[in-house]
Amino acid sequence: MKRFLFPILLLFLPLLLVAQSQQQVQVREYKEKAQKTPLEGVSLSVQNAGSTMSDAQGLMTLQFRTLKAGDQVQVRRVDLTGYEIFNSDAVEQWTISPQNTFNLVLCRSDRFKQLRDNYMRISSASYERQYKQDQARLAALRKENKLQEEAYQQQLADLENSYYEQLDNLENYVDRFTRIDLSELSEQEQHLIELVQEGKIDEAIQLYESADYLSQYNAQVNDLKEINRAQAALAKVEAEKLEAREKVQAAIHRQVQTYQLAGGRENFSKISALLKGVADADTTNLDAVWAYGDHCLDQNKFDECEKYMNIYMRQSVDNKKAQALSCLNLGRLYGSKYLFDSAEKYYLQAVALAKQGYKEEPDLFLSLYNDAECVLHTLYIYLNKQEEALLFSDTLKERLESCYQQDESLWRSKLAIFLGEMALASFQIDNKYDEKNESLLLRSYNLSKQEMEETQNSEYLINSIIYLNKFYYYTQQWDRMEPFMLEELKYREENYAKNPNQEVRYLLDSYINLTELYYNLNKYTESHSYLEKAFNILNSVLQIYEESTVEFNKMNLYDAASQLYYKEGNIEKTRQYASQCIEAFEKIPDELKDGLEELVQRNQDYLK
Repeated sequence: MKRFLFPILLLFLPLLLVAQSQQQVQVREYKEKAQKTPLEGVSLSVQNAGSTMSDAQGLMTLQFRTLKAGDQVQVRRVDLTGYEIFNSDAVEQWTISPQNTFNLVLCRSDRFKQLRDNYMRISSASYERQYKQDQARLAALRKENKLQEEAYQQQLADLENSYYEQLDNLENYVDRFTRIDLSELSEQEQHLIELVQEGKIDEAIQLYESADYLSQYNAQVNDLKEINRAQAALAKVEAEKLEAREKVQAAIHRQVQTYQLAGGRENFSKISALLKGVADADTTNLDAVWAYGDHCLDQNKFDECEKYMNIYMRQSVDNKKAQALSCLNLGRLYGSKYLFDSAEKYYLQAVALAKQGYKEEPDLFLSLYNDAECVLHTLYIYLNKQEEALLFSDTLKERLESCYQQDESLWRSKLAIFLGEMALASFQIDNKYDEKNESLLLRSYNLSKQEMEETQNSEYLINSIIYLNKFYYYTQQWDRMEPFMLEELKYREENYAKNPNQEVRYLLDSYINLTELYYNLNKYTESHSYLEKAFNILNSVLQIYEESTVEFNKMNLYDAASQLYYKEGNIEKTRQYASQCIEAFEKIPDELKDGLEELVQRNQDYLK
């Protein structure tokens, strides 16, 4: 068949030449309030256009082989010793525009670090100050007998959990705030940012609020509505108002970033109000609608998220990529609510849209297509629908492997998790030991280990260990499980120390699993030790979550306890925990009861 390839390529060569698109790039150095200056010698590597270097004026030209105007630009590397990308958001959203020059802004790494460290110091101090003020307020209420001791301790614990949750996001807030381009701001806003740099963050917030950008934004929106009813003669005025609105919206975005740096419950409430205000002012502003809907999903405001995601979908009905992204978020939303049928429906829609887009524009839709199939694959594994997952496992694996070969750092973690899920899906069809599946799981572990060593993010490694331990659990290779389970526990405890509120349920699961491991290894002292830890931390879980939401965790804990005491011959304790296990099982959502028949039968037998 290869002998026909060369004539076919010759036939298509003129079409390929016509299809090429050109993009000019201006590379400049960020110098805070001063005007940016051209940078020479910056190496830029872009998918579909190869590599090029900026000249003395900081200019370079990219020649895309097959992409066209409007297509997403995938940047592989930007390189100049001692510098890093400053306008990273613009780079991530870059689309080909032959008629416009794309501005690439770099900043000296040492200066960027200096700015970032200063903002981190200021913001950390503000978070701590807000935290101490809230503590003092609660103490005053208790002293005045306006707050009972039990309520005081609960609110104090809630305050601490909220404080550490906010700290977890602080680095992202600081990074985005550091990238605010002072040279493009008004004198007023330059002054506000300078106040933040000087540590006068409360004064900056006061001036932001006195400026009342939200009212200004609403005024621009209202003016725009009037203009839209005017005749074509007002087109120039409309353009001016659009530009003014975007500037005000950008100012609101920086105000949100300032609140994020300051921390505290009050400031995060203000963030929600601002984002909602902007979205409600003009629901045709899709960026604003998406920002608020996505924010609501992160804040577990599911009804509000659903409302604004549906608005976004209605307003972007002709945008295939926007529709696919909306479906992914809605799938995630319904999954969080245990409405798995709805989650599957939206994930399938996302896959269909992304697959169609991938056929038409592979470079633009590749990442989205992979992500959509990955989340659907994960859902099927979670729901024990292994055969459905395996229907597209091989083709998805082939694409992910290809992406990994082209860019290891970008695709390593996604490939690692998928390999673990693929091995589990294959293994759980017949529950028999298979060297091929074990090999996939060990590769998943090694890839995740490499990711953790480079990024210090243990999330993917923990997931890979869980997949590996499930395999060893079902094949009853307890000795092989032990080192991996202890490694998982190490990272769980480290994460719990940083963010107790978010990690407490995961740490509880680790203690339960180690309880079960050690009684299967006939190490009853160790098993009792972890069982005790599990019961102790269950109290922390119940202080944070509603009891109805942790019945699944309680069921697993009581099941581990009943099995341990059964193996030791303690019939009274066995029946006690078996009864509690069955009681917890009856309270969990029906969607979570599939696959628990063996657990239920075992504990019912203990009661006989």
